[in-house]
Amino acid sequence: MASQAATEIIDRRSDRPGRGILLMCIGVATLILLEMSAKGAAAAGVPVAQTVWVRFAVHLLAFALIFGPRMGKNLIATGNLKIQLARSLLLLLMTLASFLALKHLQMAQVTSIGFATPLLVAALSVPILKEVVGFHRWSAILVGFLGVLLVVRPGMDGMHWAMLVLLGGITCYSFYLILTRQIAGKEDPVTSVFYTALFGAIFMSLPMPWVWQTPQTGQAWAFMLLTGIFGGFAHFLIIIAHQYAPASLLAPFYYTQIVWSVLVGFIAFGDKPDGFTIAGAGVVIASGLYLMARERRTKRQA
Repeated sequence: MASQAATEIIDRRSDRPGRGILLMCIGVATLILLEMSAKGAAAAGVPVAQTVWVRFAVHLLAFALIFGPRMGKNLIATGNLKIQLARSLLLLLMTLASFLALKHLQMAQVTSIGFATPLLVAALSVPILKEVVGFHRWSAILVGFLGVLLVVRPGMDGMHWAMLVLLGGITCYSFYLILTRQIAGKEDPVTSVFYTALFGAIFMSLPMPWVWQTPQTGQAWAFMLLTGIFGGFAHFLIIIAHQYAPASLLAPFYYTQIVWSVLVGFIAFGDKPDGFTIAGAGVVIASGLYLMARERRTKRQA
């Protein structure tokens, strides 16, 4: 949930990597504030579907105001409308699953399970994109999923049904990233992000007449609106970060989420992640970093 735009961005210049890393870290931290807002809205009694609608609607408005004047018609120019639609549906399902999971799970648990996304994308790239994954990368994928099992703990008291919902959402997000790879270089990355917000807002508008519940407190209103503000701002920062540094350099900083997730979860909700969650997160992070290193080495050799 917490790095939705990173793989959509095409490197434009990489002459200031330090600035790119700083912006990436701030963007990732802001995405954790998005998760905090979603969890806070759920705790305040706001329906999950309503929060998701506000998240996409505010994000759409922000991108239209920021990039509309600069890009004009190019903001909506696409030759892959069907793929953009499919991506948006998959991202919407992931967002619904993540917000629902945040209602029942600790932020650190949601973040840790979400770290399985790069591993699942690597596994799916074999049958879908016909990519070759060697023994070392398959080993990293397997170890990473064992780390996820440490967090989920199937068959034990620590497992919650929301974890299965989240895993389903992560699967949708992995297919979303696969589709994003297929149009990389063919579409402006800002346009791709805009379409995810556009279709998400449209789809979630349909049930609003039956779902909407007017928040009864200022805190509920604040949490609900902040999901869109933090989401749009975070994606904007990540876009700018990828203008200063290549994606291969920025990718490892995605894992700084766990630090902010534990800290914000404890301050805002008093959540204390257990040893299984921390250990599982460590295993998944190590596997993901190893996978990145192998892919980078393979590209250099090629």
